[in-house]
Amino acid sequence: MRASIAIVLALAAFVATNAAQYNVTWADDGNPLDLSVNCSDVVQFSWGPRHELEQSRGYGCGRPTIRNFGEGVGIVAPLVFANPGTYTFACNINDHCTSGKQLAKVHVGACATPKNTITWGYRRDNASYAAIELTCGETLTFTWASGRHDVAEVEKADCVSPTIAYFGNGTRFENGTYMPPAATGSVSITYNKAGKHHYKCDVPNHCSVGRMLLTVDVTCPHTASPPRRRSPPPRKWVQWP
Repeated sequence: MRASIAIVLALAAFVATNAAQYNVTWADDGNPLDLSVNCSDVVQFSWGPRHELEQSRGYGCGRPTIRNFGEGVGIVAPLVFANPGTYTFACNINDHCTSGKQLAKVHVGACATPKNTITWGYRRDNASYAAIELTCGETLTFTWASGRHDVAEVEKADCVSPTIAYFGNGTRFENGTYMPPAATGSVSITYNKAGKHHYKCDVPNHCSVGRMLLTVDVTCPHTASPPRRRSPPPRKWVQWP
């Protein structure tokens, strides 16, 4: 068992250190992006004129937004893709999407870790985690084998919003200091309701500097309600003469 764990950790380290970076000029030039990458690769979107980078639920213009990774002028937005699947993006400013076809599909291949298992770590390449889409009943596991980390659910996709739930095993002292958990660990969360969830590492600077912030978008299959049985109309009594 110990040998199997060592092989997995070595492979994970190999993938992380050999990840590729793809540089994309994000523009409304009529050419949608369709890109295939490996798990843990980084795609760096950059633009000069005013654009935005919205990760959307489904491919197309005006689709529901999962997370906005930047809006404005002269922005560089590197994203790391930590789970297999297809990720979709759009710029919905003015007619940038509808006329300029400012759309993107990023297809991510299999990871060294099992599906829905995130290697949770301090990003020294300044890349943000692309949001993950799950369905009700699925479980997401955060795992780390080096560094002291934890998992805290927060209200919004930022590093300063109030904490909703804490899944780590660190210790908070009355004087405000914080002792992070051990250097290895994992947290698993199963989803039963639709909605967006935002997670960060609560260790100081790990979210703001190390980009340890992840959004999970959960959808539930629609189940039709059984038809309601209508009550029969009231009887009309006829009185014969």
